[in-house]
Amino acid sequence: LGQHGAGADSLVLGRTLKKTGRFGRNVLIQMPDSLPLVTFGATVVHEMTHAWLHLHGFSTRMSPQVEEGFCNLTSYVWLSSLLNDERYRRHAERELVKLDLNQDVSYGVGLHRALESWRGRTLDELLDHIKRTGRLPVPIPEAPTYLKSSHSSKP
Repeated sequence: LGQHGAGADSLVLGRTLKKTGRFGRNVLIQMPDSLPLVTFGATVVHEMTHAWLHLHGFSTRMSPQVEEGFCNLTSYVWLSSLLNDERYRRHAERELVKLDLNQDVSYGVGLHRALESWRGRTLDELLDHIKRTGRLPVPIPEAPTYLKSSHSSKP
C-alpha cells in the first residue's frame, strides 16, 4: 500500500492497493478529486510508480523506505521538470520543499537515499539494482547530481 504524502504530519494524498492473484498482478489507485493541479500530478506520478513497480515484480523485495523513497524520487523528478514553466513554478517549488523537508523514515529519508543512490547512475541502472536486490545501491562518492535546486536543504 503506497500513500503519497504520508508521514508523521502529512495527509494521505493517494493510495495504491496491490494484489497478486490467480489472474496476475492488479492495482487500484485511489485519489481525492480536489487536489491542486501540481499536487495532483505529483501524487499521480508517485502512485503510478507504485503500480509500475508492482506490475513489474519489484514490490515483494523492497522495504517501505526503498519503495516510498523511489516513488518520491519520481515525483521529485516530475516536479523539477516544472521549474522552468512560470505557470507552475511556485507550486512545484512548494511541493519540492515538502518532499525535501519530510523527516519520515520511509518518505523523506527514503527520498534522500534514493537521490544519493541515483547520482552517477542511469535510472535503468538504479532500477536494475533495486529489482535484483530489493535495496538501493551504495552511493557513488562525488558523482554528479542530476537535479540542482535552490530549495534543497541538502548540500
